Amino acid sequence: MRVSSKLVGSLLFLTTIALLIVPVAYTTPPTEEIGTFDGSLPDTVEMWERGNNIIMHSYGGGGYLFGILEGKWIHDEWMVIHPTGIATVNGVWDTPEGVIFNGPGGPLVGTVHVRYSGKANVVTEEFHGRWVIISGTGDLANLRGHGAVWMDETGGHSTLQYHFDPS
Repeated sequence: MRVSSKLVGSLLFLTTIALLIVPVAYTTPPTEEIGTFDGSLPDTVEMWERGNNIIMHSYGGGGYLFGILEGKWIHDEWMVIHPTGIATVNGVWDTPEGVIFNGPGGPLVGTVHVRYSGKANVVTEEFHGRWVIISGTGDLANLRGHGAVWMDETGGHSTLQYHFDPS
């Protein structure tokens, strides 16, 4: 059976187009991992009273991450403490010294920039919120993810549903 050069050329052209399009449309499927963290680094804290609320700005402190991401984190956090004892919390944390990603294909090294928000009980010191990875550098430049974060009497905990965007 003879195959024409036009057919071979067409098939090579279509295969090339498919190989160029597939990476753009493909990302790794999300994976969920559990991690822990502590808040062992001291904060610089500023506080103001506004009506019945207290506004608190904490920055420079942080701690260490353990699990899927490992390394030192620092934060910049704003908290509005309401008369009910419940506080709304919004902040960002960064890993300027880098972190190690211990997931598939790892260990990978880079930095991550995270935004978080939630509610804290100032009496029990419990916190429940959400976090999202906004950006990264190095091997983690394409790491994206989101999850839950909470603190209770046993420490800090998180879940991370993550994937790597194609480069």
